[in-house]
Amino acid sequence: MKKRKILLQVLTGIIAFLILLELVLRIVNPSSISVGYEDLNGSSAKLIADDPTMGWNYYGHEYEIELVTNAFGFRDTDTSGEILFTGDSFTMGCCVAQNESYAELTGTLLNKTVLNLGMEGYGTDQAFWSYQYFGNSSKTVVYAFYINDLTDNLNSFSKPAYTIKNNSLEKINFPFQKSFISSAKATLYQYSYAFRVFNLVIESQPLLKGFLSAFTRLRFSEAFAQFSKPAASLPAEVKGFLQPAPEEVRQQLALMEKILLAYAGEVKRNNATFLLVLIPTKLQANFNGLKDKAEKAYDVTLHPEPLYSEIEAFAERNGIPALNLYPAIRESVKKGGRPYFTDDGHFTADGHRLAAEAIAKKIAAP
Repeated sequence: MKKRKILLQVLTGIIAFLILLELVLRIVNPSSISVGYEDLNGSSAKLIADDPTMGWNYYGHEYEIELVTNAFGFRDTDTSGEILFTGDSFTMGCCVAQNESYAELTGTLLNKTVLNLGMEGYGTDQAFWSYQYFGNSSKTVVYAFYINDLTDNLNSFSKPAYTIKNNSLEKINFPFQKSFISSAKATLYQYSYAFRVFNLVIESQPLLKGFLSAFTRLRFSEAFAQFSKPAASLPAEVKGFLQPAPEEVRQQLALMEKILLAYAGEVKRNNATFLLVLIPTKLQANFNGLKDKAEKAYDVTLHPEPLYSEIEAFAERNGIPALNLYPAIRESVKKGGRPYFTDDGHFTADGHRLAAEAIAKKIAAP
């Protein structure tokens, strides 16, 4: 009876603390958490819609910059194009005007019509599905890879996903049904300042994030195993540039390559040309000394080239045309260029221009 009373007092104290924290945060109203439910790109909850086949897409017109969407729910005015672009927020043109994205600029340089099916947060799998469902009439198909695609492909909480079974791809959680945990998180994120603070803390602690991610999926052994992994406390991007690559990165890479083969193979069967474009990160290009700072902060040595070189080599072995933008972007940074935003990981208009010039040249090459 005494233990039950103590437990009740503890729970009451926690609830009272959370209510007080919520009130204080709403009074102080810090700008970093007062904007409502947002993802990393600043999109409000009113903009993102759940989708049973893709996981999510756009259905509104709210954004920090003007955003126009087509009938498919992507950032474009057209529903077809000679060149199709698929990928994540880099392809979508996050943080720049619609006509400044490398997709639009490539079309202008080549005098070709373009269909942009880039979507924030999409992995290799969703890029593939966007081609299958909406863009398979295009004669040139571009998939732009960014390193977080490796972890985005694993997400089966808020979208369908692939796993490898008997050396073949198997689709799971399809058609997509949003889990209770994902729905609860979205609701709390939208209405609770205290939850947003909690989420900011979790996002800044990879070890804790990995533990909670596995724990909420009832994978308890995987959750507690996080504490025994040497690289568990490192951000996913940092892990990707370790040598030798951690086992989890190797597994993520194997899944991405399997999806890439299926994607490129289907494009080829449709008598179209496929192009893999590798988008470098700010850290990778050492923008504003970010790589140097990360090495010092995490006490590691980072190797910006091997991972992308390995993906390039895989593409070459399998007859997949590929373009690695790292050399061009890194050269720009060395010369004092600003291909990335200072407070955001995405390309500036200059970064998109550099990418478009390289992509157009690659597509036009015989």
